[in-house]
Amino acid sequence: MHLIRPDLNGGNFENLTLSSQLGVISREIESSPERVVLIGSSLGAYISVLTAQKYEQIRKLVLLAPALDFVDRYFRNISPAEMSRWKVKGYLPLYHFAYEKEMPLGYGMVQDAEQYRTIEFTRPIDALLIHGIYDEIVPYTVSVEYLHRNPKAALLGFPSDHSLMNQLENIWRYVASFLAF
Repeated sequence: MHLIRPDLNGGNFENLTLSSQLGVISREIESSPERVVLIGSSLGAYISVLTAQKYEQIRKLVLLAPALDFVDRYFRNISPAEMSRWKVKGYLPLYHFAYEKEMPLGYGMVQDAEQYRTIEFTRPIDALLIHGIYDEIVPYTVSVEYLHRNPKAALLGFPSDHSLMNQLENIWRYVASFLAF
């Protein structure tokens, strides 16, 4: 077993789309002869669930603060005026946590995301969801709703926010058990 941490930005955050992120993950899975476990946080968790719909070799999911309602919630929280500015300007400046700075995200993200708005998660797959009950970015209820769609999922709620940083040791214990390390 080995760990691969692909850069879902694909080296090009400005032109990032859901489709481009799915492409990065798909290339990794298609080149692997092994069974796969996907671990994703927030938007990465959403990408993981979308990917698991397509590939049977994905056996388990570990989803941290999963933004499973990304398309509806994210774009609903942008005002019409801001959305219009994004479209006209071609990009929206966003803080990128990994790079610790503001970076432009192209309007192509909005256009591409529309095709994922109505996708339903129908594949029952072993999934461990870990969510902060004080998460102000992705509400805890998003994970609760996923439990109704996936009978093989389990949810752990921790007294934490979206980052889950104050729960890393606890999270690792549960993940190691779930993955049978």
